[in-house]
Amino acid sequence: MQRGFTLIELLVVVLIIGILAAIAVPQYRKSVDKSRAYSIIILTRALGDSAKRYQLENGSLPFKFSDLDISLPSPSAVSSNACQLAVSPTGSGYSVSATDPDTIAQVGDYMVSMNTISPGTTLGITSARQTAQYGCYAIRYDLSSNILTCSVHTAVTGPENFCEKILGLKTYTPGNSWKHYTLP
Repeated sequence: MQRGFTLIELLVVVLIIGILAAIAVPQYRKSVDKSRAYSIIILTRALGDSAKRYQLENGSLPFKFSDLDISLPSPSAVSSNACQLAVSPTGSGYSVSATDPDTIAQVGDYMVSMNTISPGTTLGITSARQTAQYGCYAIRYDLSSNILTCSVHTAVTGPENFCEKILGLKTYTPGNSWKHYTLP
């Protein structure tokens, strides 16, 4: 006589699979977000280091990506989102041309820009991203201090803080509409 599974046994198996999925999926998403963050951190640091090399060779900071000795991986036209405000905040002296792909470009999910005031006066490299979960956050390389930060825009927030949740950073410095966490 052939015996099959009872309904209770099947429900227990489905319950166990559900519990495992509930644990695994958030951890998988966190790993993906962390991997994505570290790849943009590496890109932002490389662009910042290239800008510093340009400054050593030419006596002034670069104004465009084409001035650098490295290039952006697969840049495309910038898609419009609220992080555009974060990349070029109004009233703070920053300006970037939203139409010049040599000063602002989309790289994957991130908007990467050279925050400049005028040719030869570049303040830093910013890679910003906006998500429903984290709001607007950015990886910034300040060219005057050579400091790399993870920054969370306080006006465009999500339910979770990206810099704290994904990168494990705890101490921040408040700024104009930003919380800045220094990266090692």
